Parts: sequence; structure tokens; C-alpha cells
Amino acid sequence: MDTNALDIASGTSGGVDWRITAEGELILSPNPSGNGLIPASRGWDGYRSSVTSVTVNPGVKAPTNSYNLFKAYTNAVSFDVKNLDVSGCTIMS
Repeated sequence: MDTNALDIASGTSGGVDWRITAEGELILSPNPSGNGLIPASRGWDGYRSSVTSVTVNPGVKAPTNSYNLFKAYTNAVSFDVKNLDVSGCTIMS
């Protein structure tokens, strides 16, 4: 995943690479060496207040229990999750 020196934060959590751009966009992409699965413990959750939008790239998979997946992202005004694979998800609300 491309990163920029101005990014607020970036990292890898489970099978997902993530970054939060200077503009507050949280971008989730599958890790090339992982399975693309979002883990229960997500490194980006600590930056909730900095996130103004969420973009999920193809290949990212929602966990079986996705309850409150983006809870408390109170400053986020845009969620582009059309690429989120929810085929293995049984709980989502």
C-alpha cells in the first residue's frame, strides 16, 4: 500500500493494510501476504476521531461478527464499503 509522509497513521492489522490520509480518509486494502480479513482488534480504531471517511478496497473481508465494525466513527461523513466482502459475515448491525 502506498503511504505518504503526511498520513496520520498506517499499519497492518490481521490480513488488512490500512492508512489514514492527512485528509482523514481511512483506506483498507488486503495485505498481499494475508487473507484480507479484518481482525477483531483493529489498529485503526485508535484513530476514530481523525477519520472523516472510510474506503474499502476489493479483497477486504468482514469478520464473521461485524457488530459495531465502524462504531464511534462520529466524524466520518462518507463510507464507501461497496467492495467489502461480507460473504462470511453472520452478525452485522
